[in-house]
Amino acid sequence: MFMPTLQTKHLVLRSLRLEDAHALQRHFNDWRIIQHMTMRVPWPYPDDGAECFIREHCLPAMEDGRMMCWVLV
Repeated sequence: MFMPTLQTKHLVLRSLRLEDAHALQRHFNDWRIIQHMTMRVPWPYPDDGAECFIREHCLPAMEDGRMMCWVLV
Protein backbone atom coordinates (compact mmCIF):
# COMPACT_ATOMS: atom_id res chain seq x y z
CA MET A 1 0.00 0.00 0.00
CA PHE A 2 1.35 3.42 -0.97
CA MET A 3 1.50 5.92 1.88
CA PRO A 4 2.70 9.36 0.83
CA THR A 5 5.04 11.51 2.90
CA LEU A 6 4.05 15.02 3.93
CA GLN A 7 6.97 17.36 4.46
CA THR A 8 7.08 20.98 5.61
CA LYS A 9 9.89 23.26 6.72
CA HIS A 10 9.54 22.01 10.30
CA LEU A 11 8.39 18.39 10.14
CA VAL A 12 8.04 15.23 8.12
CA LEU A 13 4.96 13.01 8.42
CA ARG A 14 5.69 9.59 6.94
CA SER A 15 4.67 6.00 7.29
CA LEU A 16 6.02 3.98 10.19
CA ARG A 17 9.11 1.84 9.55
CA LEU A 18 10.75 -0.91 11.58
CA GLU A 19 13.81 1.31 12.05
CA ASP A 20 11.59 3.71 14.06
CA ALA A 21 11.38 1.14 16.86
CA HIS A 22 14.36 2.50 18.80
CA ALA A 23 12.92 6.03 19.05
CA LEU A 24 9.47 4.73 19.97
CA GLN A 25 10.93 2.38 22.56
CA ARG A 26 12.70 5.28 24.24
CA HIS A 27 9.42 7.20 24.63
CA PHE A 28 7.23 4.23 25.50
CA ASN A 29 9.60 3.27 28.27
CA ASP A 30 8.72 6.53 30.08
CA TRP A 31 5.79 6.31 32.51
CA ARG A 32 5.09 10.06 32.11
CA ILE A 33 4.16 9.35 28.50
CA ILE A 34 2.52 5.94 28.87
CA GLN A 35 0.21 7.00 31.70
CA HIS A 36 -1.77 9.10 29.20
CA MET A 37 -2.13 6.27 26.69
CA THR A 38 -4.71 3.52 26.53
CA MET A 39 -4.54 0.85 29.20
CA ARG A 40 -3.64 -1.64 26.44
CA VAL A 41 -0.02 -0.44 26.51
CA PRO A 42 1.80 -2.78 28.90
CA TRP A 43 3.71 -1.42 31.85
CA PRO A 44 6.53 -1.85 32.44
CA TYR A 45 7.03 -1.67 28.70
CA PRO A 46 8.97 -4.71 27.40
CA ASP A 47 12.51 -4.09 26.13
CA ASP A 48 11.50 -5.21 22.64
CA GLY A 49 7.95 -3.87 22.83
CA ALA A 50 8.16 -1.26 20.07
CA GLU A 51 9.96 -3.53 17.63
CA CYS A 52 7.50 -6.38 18.20
CA PHE A 53 4.49 -4.08 17.90
CA ILE A 54 5.71 -2.59 14.64
CA ARG A 55 6.85 -5.90 13.12
CA GLU A 56 3.94 -8.08 14.22
CA HIS A 57 1.01 -5.67 14.23
CA CYS A 58 1.62 -2.43 12.33
CA LEU A 59 3.56 -3.52 9.26
CA PRO A 60 1.25 -6.43 8.35
CA ALA A 61 -1.85 -4.25 8.84
CA MET A 62 -0.32 -1.47 6.74
CA GLU A 63 0.64 -3.94 4.02
CA ASP A 64 -2.87 -5.31 3.59
CA GLY A 65 -4.57 -1.91 3.96
CA ARG A 66 -6.26 -2.41 7.35
CA MET A 67 -4.39 0.41 9.04
CA MET A 68 -2.26 3.48 8.36
CA CYS A 69 0.53 4.23 10.84
CA TRP A 70 2.35 7.54 10.71
CA VAL A 71 5.29 9.08 12.54
CA LEU A 72 6.34 12.70 12.92
CA VAL A 73 10.04 13.30 12.45
